Amino acid sequence: MGGLKYILLFTIVLSACVARAQQDSYQQTDSTSYALYLSGNWQQLINYGERAVQSGVDFPLLRLRMGYAQFIRGNYTAALDEYREVLKHDSHNQTANYYAYLCNLYLNRYDAAGYHLGKVDDSTYAAKPSAYRFISASTEHSIKYSKNPRRGNGNYTRFGISNTLGNRLVLDESVAWFGQNVYHRFLGIQRNHPIKQFEYYGKLNYAVANNLSVFGGYHYLNTQYSVGTYSNHIGLAGVKYTDGNSVLQADAHFGNISDTTFQQYNLQWSAYPTGNLNFYIISKASLLHQGGTKLVYSQTIGAKLIHNFWIEANSTIGELNNYLDADGLYVYNAIDIATFKAGGTGYYRLGEHVILYVNYTFEQRDDFYHIASYNQHSVTGGLTWKF
Repeated sequence: MGGLKYILLFTIVLSACVARAQQDSYQQTDSTSYALYLSGNWQQLINYGERAVQSGVDFPLLRLRMGYAQFIRGNYTAALDEYREVLKHDSHNQTANYYAYLCNLYLNRYDAAGYHLGKVDDSTYAAKPSAYRFISASTEHSIKYSKNPRRGNGNYTRFGISNTLGNRLVLDESVAWFGQNVYHRFLGIQRNHPIKQFEYYGKLNYAVANNLSVFGGYHYLNTQYSVGTYSNHIGLAGVKYTDGNSVLQADAHFGNISDTTFQQYNLQWSAYPTGNLNFYIISKASLLHQGGTKLVYSQTIGAKLIHNFWIEANSTIGELNNYLDADGLYVYNAIDIATFKAGGTGYYRLGEHVILYVNYTFEQRDDFYHIASYNQHSVTGGLTWKF
């Protein structure tokens, strides 16, 4: 019985010592991290906070300070990781939601940004944007040309608008026109069979959680070629999951183009090593089912070169027969099937609202009427206005 008393006494004393040590450790970490925060030693604050968390000292104020330090340094994905830790225990924390909104906004993740904006009180953010607002408007025009004498220059024009329908819901819409003369010799006479195409595209993005979004869309194409007119309908659905510097997306496209039924399944991985849009990598693999199964692979790399100027390089390998790109916004349904394409884009931010861009794309195509291949070049100029 006496031995049991000593054991209990030892346990109580040990527990008190551990609790006191933890209290001292918390107070020291709180005091030191706050001093680093006030002095603006952001990298030191990040390093100190990471060591504290690894040693078992973790509390919301520390995470908020580390998140703000990452935010100031422009590492928005790392800042989001810190704010998510806070929101796990307090989903309505105003500071965490406000800065998570800004981080997603600067990463062009508008649905996720709206998710956090909806949790920010008007008293916290006096200039809080409306849940129903325009995000951006865009236009682009492309000229496609080749040395193939049987193909005239192609012209593509698109107008787009993006707006929110509530804090979590984003609607993207576009209308587009394409035209090209196609010459074919029939009974010794050179005939022109022009292609005229009108398109409507709509996509809804919904933020289910702070790192999970789902989307669905519809693309309509009215295609006139030779003496025929085709009404083409395409549906799409997908899911997008964000984890740290990476975004994983899986989606499916299905429908009919020129009386041909098809399906396309995509798996896409995007990485942001610097935690922002200063450097990014996007890899996508697609399975196309249309009288057989074909694999298409695309790779994109983008970087910020100097202030307000970005460049982007991309390439796609595979048979692009009724291939859909950019979440179904662009449809490769030309009569001459492309087997390879590569290009580059330059983006320039002109002031607070305007982004200008120029793109060049090279394509290898197979002539539909002749056993021959040819090279097509296209130049695109565009403008995006951010509200």
